[in-house]
Amino acid sequence: MSTPLLTLGSFSFIGLESPEQVLLKSKQRLAVHHLGSGSTATDSLGEDYEIASFSGVFSGINAPARIRSIEYLRLRGAPLLLTWGSRALSVIIREFELTYSSNQWVPYRLSCFVVRSNDPEAIPSFDVLTASADIQAGDILDLLQNTDVSATCDQTAALVELAALNYDTPPSDSVQQATELLNLIESQIAATLAASQTGGIGAPRPFGDIVAKAGQQATLVLAQNRLAGITVRAQCLNQP
Repeated sequence: MSTPLLTLGSFSFIGLESPEQVLLKSKQRLAVHHLGSGSTATDSLGEDYEIASFSGVFSGINAPARIRSIEYLRLRGAPLLLTWGSRALSVIIREFELTYSSNQWVPYRLSCFVVRSNDPEAIPSFDVLTASADIQAGDILDLLQNTDVSATCDQTAALVELAALNYDTPPSDSVQQATELLNLIESQIAATLAASQTGGIGAPRPFGDIVAKAGQQATLVLAQNRLAGITVRAQCLNQP
């Protein structure tokens, strides 16, 4: 699979990093009823999840830096666009396995949970991203209400435009506005996390303050994921 190149978010797999194959694994939820007569009745409850996995080798003097790039994407926990050939999937990194032979030869296996594909029929009807553009933008703004992050008018308009998918390619200005808001949210998440880890010796923080900080951080992470989902979907569903 070295041609065409496989990409995950902003990361492009090159050389030995490029997998020979990508495994897509899905699961169907089934409810099996065992009847007194000895027969069974099976109900299909729809698709449970889908996993995309692949493997390769990080090699050379740049291997540690390349690995850190994937680790950064994994730690963010946000949706990423996984593309190869004609396929485009929105995924979240689920597992990243490394086998160290040396610092310059590190076989890896990467497993991703699929949250979005470029096949409209694969979009679950209950997904928040299937709501109207105004509802999607309003959902993010509501989450940001009790935080230190406020979206500007331009950023709000950009969210609505990207969520509407009424274009051939994502408008660059809207993508930039959405990215700036995403960066603000990420900075605030880091600041909130740092604040929750500091405190004077012998002066425990009030329990209410700890709970409030934890709640704000969870809200920011949810807003981050919703916003990243909109931007990923804008790119994913408009692949040629």
